Amino acid sequence: MTGDASGRTHRRDPALMYLGSFVGVGLALSLLGPSIGLLKGQVEVDTGEISAVFTAQGAGYLLGATVIGRRFDRGASNGLFTRGLLTLAVGMAAVPAARSLVVLLCLFGVIGAAAGTIDVGGNTLLTRRRSGAPAAWLAALHLSFGIGALLSPALVAASESLRDDVLFATTVTAVVCCGVAAWAAWADPPPPGHQTSAGPIPSRGPFRLRSVPRRPAMPKGAWLIVGALLLNVAAELSFAGWVHTYSVESGLGAATATGATAGFWAAFVSGRLLSVFLARRVTSSAMLFHAAVLALLGGAVMTIGQGHAVSVWVGVVLIGLGLAPQFPMTIAFAGECFVVTAAMMSRFVAAAGAASLLFPFLTGRLIDAVGPGAFPVTVSVILVANLAWVVGFRRLRARAQVVTPMSTPEAPHTL
Repeated sequence: MTGDASGRTHRRDPALMYLGSFVGVGLALSLLGPSIGLLKGQVEVDTGEISAVFTAQGAGYLLGATVIGRRFDRGASNGLFTRGLLTLAVGMAAVPAARSLVVLLCLFGVIGAAAGTIDVGGNTLLTRRRSGAPAAWLAALHLSFGIGALLSPALVAASESLRDDVLFATTVTAVVCCGVAAWAAWADPPPPGHQTSAGPIPSRGPFRLRSVPRRPAMPKGAWLIVGALLLNVAAELSFAGWVHTYSVESGLGAATATGATAGFWAAFVSGRLLSVFLARRVTSSAMLFHAAVLALLGGAVMTIGQGHAVSVWVGVVLIGLGLAPQFPMTIAFAGECFVVTAAMMSRFVAAAGAASLLFPFLTGRLIDAVGPGAFPVTVSVILVANLAWVVGFRRLRARAQVVTPMSTPEAPHTL
């Protein structure tokens, strides 16, 4: 009898469900870039106007991460997670019916809010469930996002060839989200998070958390993590959202543009897959630094190449590989410095929302006003700031005493 109960518990382990949910989020959030031309024709607006859809999705994402996501610290678990997935499915299914820019903006706002909720919930609940090796599991979680993102250009291409619209792509995404929602409703909830004070935790420097109260204040070092995540996601979304348009307007053709988008996500997935294994052997700090350097090298190649096909292909591979491990490794790095609660995680994910709210919109406006040459320059500037930020908080972290990993908040440790 005990063996049967143990087997049922194992089968209802939600860890893989969280990975599956990020495949759905990756599909939903990444469809926008390759489908921007179809959506522009669907609501009959120009490039500058359709770029507002990125802002709407980012605003919703910010709302979901900062307002709704905090509920995971107040006892919310798989129930809220399930509702987020169902909301995402409904939003995606309704996109093909939108016939005005205002309706499209509202729908992508809802999609963004649902994705932000799932993002906070997935990161928080998975680290509670798999506390033994959080860096590897976070890398796997964000690898799952990359798999969904990699599939999105192929889905959009298939949808365009079938009906010359986004119906097939959004329907597949909605079905995936509904399937994972059913899984989430059936799975066991993770253990509760840390909601009460754990006493003082000695440390010094900007990376410190004196205690873990019910509603903890943000340690100074956490704001450095927020900045790093904002720049990383700014580069990722600006590049993924506009590399298709850049390739077309540079005269490389629609097939090359689709291939460049798929190539970026293929490199991105490969980078995250590699980071799952490297996370057990290389420190998160070292991985962040080398990844930031690699991404900047890709930006430099594209800027110098000025739209040449070889520079585009080399750039998408280097940028994809370089950006891939940075988001999960930054969160893992934060967990090595202080206890990460859902409220804190919501601020981390909100940084991604703020980046998606502003940077893809500005990139689109620059392409519209200056031309396609503005694209690699803009991305490279973001990547320079990203590398400088990583170097800065690594140096600050080196001066500070390491506090506690999020897997064992009771015991301080040192590297």
